[in-house]
This record gives sequence, C-alpha cells and structure tokens, in this order.
Amino acid sequence: MSEAFLRIEGLQKTHGAPNARPTPVLAGIDLAVARGQIACVLGPSGCGKSTLLRLVAGLESADAGAVFVDGREVRGPGLDRGLVFQDHALFPWLSVLDNVRFAVKARWPRWSRERVRAHCLRYLGLVDLLPVLDRRPAELSGGMRQRVGVARALSIEPKVLLLDEPFGALDPRTRAGLQDELLDLCATLTQTVLVVTHDVDEAILLGDMILFMRGAPVGARAEIIPVGLARARRAATLHREVGYAALRHRLLDILLEHPAVYGSAPESGSARGVAASGVDAPNQETSHDKIGRNGTYHRGQAPKGPQLQGLGGEGGTQ
Repeated sequence: MSEAFLRIEGLQKTHGAPNARPTPVLAGIDLAVARGQIACVLGPSGCGKSTLLRLVAGLESADAGAVFVDGREVRGPGLDRGLVFQDHALFPWLSVLDNVRFAVKARWPRWSRERVRAHCLRYLGLVDLLPVLDRRPAELSGGMRQRVGVARALSIEPKVLLLDEPFGALDPRTRAGLQDELLDLCATLTQTVLVVTHDVDEAILLGDMILFMRGAPVGARAEIIPVGLARARRAATLHREVGYAALRHRLLDILLEHPAVYGSAPESGSARGVAASGVDAPNQETSHDKIGRNGTYHRGQAPKGPQLQGLGGEGGTQ
C-alpha cells in the first residue's frame, strides 16, 4: 500500500459526566488510508463509529492518539475535511447555488464573484443539480438535498471527505443510485473518503477497506478487512461480484463470534441462520443488512437492478 494520506494512530476516547466514572468508547484505533481510497467504518450502533468520525473531523478531542491528514496532525475543524451527515444541514433560506456558494466563499474569500459562481456550477453539475439552482431546500426532494450537501462538501476541495451514514434514511432505490454516484465522483476527483455505516452491503460496495469496530466494556477495538473486489462495481450487481458472498459471510461471522459483547448467541432464525441458509446465493438481489445496538441484525432487500435509478438523501458539510 502507498503512503497513508489519512492516518489514525492509537486513538482513545472516553465519555462521561465530570463527576461520573468515564465510559470507554475507543481503545487504541489505528487506520491508514492511501490517497484516493475509500475506507468504511462498520459496526453495531453505539460502538463509537460516529465518535471516531468526529475525532477525524476535529469536532472532538481524543484522550490519546492522533489523526494526521496529508502529514499534518488534526487539532480542530478545518477546511481540509468536508463533512456530510445523515440529517441535512443546508441553510433553509438559501438557494441551492447559495448554499454551495457560502462554503466556497468561506474557503476562498478573495475570489471574484464570477470565479466563485463558476466553481459552484462545476460541482453542482457533477451531481446533476444545474436545473434547480434557484430552489430552496424545502422545494427539493430528500435525494436532491443530499446531493446539495455532497456538492457543498466537495466544493471546498477537501483532502478527506467524511460521511456519517449519509444514506441511512433513504429508500433502497434512492440509496443505491446515490452510492453509485458517490463512487463515480470519488473516482473522477481521486477523493479520499471515510464513511461511517451500519449497512453491511454498503460497506462492501463503497469501501476499498473496512474498519470493523467491535464494541467492548473496555472500549471499541477494530479489525481492518480489505474488500478486494473490482473497484468498478455497482449496487445493482454487487451480489454478482466474485468474492462478495464470502466477504459478507466473514463480516457477519465477525459480528456474531463474540456473543458476550454483542448479545446472546443467535438461534436458527437469526443472523447466523440467515447467513448459513444461502442468502448470498449469486441469483439473489443485493440485500441491505444492518447491525443494530447489541448486535441486533436487520435484514433488508434492495429492489432488482433495473429499478435502481434514483438518487437521494439529506446532508451538509461542516
């Protein structure tokens, strides 16, 4: 692997009230992501995924360890990192164009009005939003609002794009379309990305590597799993990729091999039973399995390939 562009070293974090015993959240997390790679952070709810992302964003401080972007240590928020949340963070009184323009002017305050506009139009064009430049967020679908958020985050040309479950609230068709678009954008821009998700198939689809976080009483620990599938993949055909089924089984096995951490061992109709029954057979559609708190396993099904045309979501930048 080439030299790390995003590097996380020994990150530790605890939470708790001032007079209460601190609760360990992260216990020595390490990760190295090369320029242009996508790393997905996967794990059950409450294991510290979003805390890790906030530390990388500089919105929280670690108790120990460090985060480096392009060789520089992260010591707070910065325009070298663009952030998109699941809940949209657009200014409701501004148009699509002005929401992006706000970020661009903050990034390059000395640019002329014409240069700012041209720059905004470039990134809005990448997400097919040029026909709705003058609309406000309330006039947009959820999918279009999410694309505005992605365009705004990318418009500041961040070294690292941070995504905190940006597609989690979307219907399967819309989610699949936006996942495909994100892959295209990242390939075009050689964008380095860190994505938090609890969707097993999303992690496999988007990631070059998966940081699987295991919650534990002493704080979350992590295992790095290379994805190893062809980069030019699509949500509608993910289930046909060589190696997909084996990787998906492996992720579910990691989740379920520690019942003392994630909850009681599954019975015949639970996640392990589902995985063993052939859910990954090549002739099945891509499913969207999610890992809930304490290892609760939620299985969802995406529609068949020809229907996967939509785009959508809600989000914003820091």
